[in-house]
Amino acid sequence: MNRLIKRYENRKLYDAHDKRYVSLEDIAFMVRNGDVIQVIDSKSGDDLTTQTLTQVIAKEGKKERPPLPTDLLHDIICLGANTLESGIQHVTRHITRTIRPDRPAPIRPENEEKEDLATLRKKIDALEKMIYGLKDKGSC
Repeated sequence: MNRLIKRYENRKLYDAHDKRYVSLEDIAFMVRNGDVIQVIDSKSGDDLTTQTLTQVIAKEGKKERPPLPTDLLHDIICLGANTLESGIQHVTRHITRTIRPDRPAPIRPENEEKEDLATLRKKIDALEKMIYGLKDKGSC
């Protein structure tokens, strides 16, 4: 389900679907349940989705078990979000096409499933090589 969340000047977040104020924990719960979140500034209409989801991750990081490994966080800071974004989008699109959570997977022969997973693994390996190549060229 797509959910529109409005952020007000007082930093309160309002879920337009459920017509109630929500917390960052509520947003994390929605995302984990498969909702697609879009956060907009109530006054300007600016898209605040990235900043809000980053806040969710930061808040999760304060808990006992951080959501992202420290090495990955260092790499993201060193490489910059724009560099990683295209690679992440590529892998996400492929995973979404390969594994559709919104509908049951068709029954296919086991060898086709293994081929799909092998193809996905190759693409992930290529992405990792690209990221590490960029990291080696950078100052980090």
